Amino acid sequence: MDTAGVDIQVLSMMIPLARYDIDPALGTAYSRIQNNAIAKVVKTHPDRFVGLATVPLQDPRAAADELERAMRELGMKGAEIGTDVNGKNLDWPELWPFYAKAQELGAFILVHPGAPPGAGQMQDYCLYNLIGYPFVTSLATASLLFGGVLEDFPKLKLCFAHAGGFVPYQRGRLEHGYRVKEECRWKISKPPSEYLKLLYFDTVTHYLPALEYLIQTASADKVVLGSDYPFDVCDADPVKTVELLESISYAEKKKIWGENAARLLGLSGG
Repeated sequence: MDTAGVDIQVLSMMIPLARYDIDPALGTAYSRIQNNAIAKVVKTHPDRFVGLATVPLQDPRAAADELERAMRELGMKGAEIGTDVNGKNLDWPELWPFYAKAQELGAFILVHPGAPPGAGQMQDYCLYNLIGYPFVTSLATASLLFGGVLEDFPKLKLCFAHAGGFVPYQRGRLEHGYRVKEECRWKISKPPSEYLKLLYFDTVTHYLPALEYLIQTASADKVVLGSDYPFDVCDADPVKTVELLESISYAEKKKIWGENAARLLGLSGG
């Protein structure tokens, strides 16, 4: 962190450890173990770390309860969730109690991709990661947009890893679909671009022109610094990545470096 110029880092679990596939009661206990462990690290280094919880989304009401415990008792700032729950997209109606609690608590919710469908076709060349992860992120985002999640919970603080997958770059296609496909209007009253304005994205694009486009289309207020550390596909120097951008002002860079995240996480000075 010191080498990369990072003052405070958000800690969360690896998404395979979410384990939505296990029995709900076991999943709740499993989530509590992880959350207690992360909270212990944060308590040991409170000036360097903040924590995000993991919650048992296979039981959305239990997930809401664990989110509340993690935030009220452990001081966590929100949760990291996967892009689906055992094959159910994030517009699964059973998730509404969790979304209601997240909005009530002002929780920051980081959405990180899990294993993509069709992974068998993506084993070569690490395509399950390079293509599969952005795909499932896009699927999750579009499901939220068209599924009415943000219609019902417009104050949710949802942030999508890896710069939102493909969605920011295909927003025109989503808009066109809303105009010409009746089923795209079943659950929402406004075009998807109106709900896209409510979302946040991290900076992990690995390509400066793509990051510049993301900032242009989402605004500098909706982008937060991401690293994907400690994996080999991470941006090992995210502060420098933003520093290299020539199309935004220093004030906008400061927002992305930390001001936006501080505000979303409820940190002093944010």
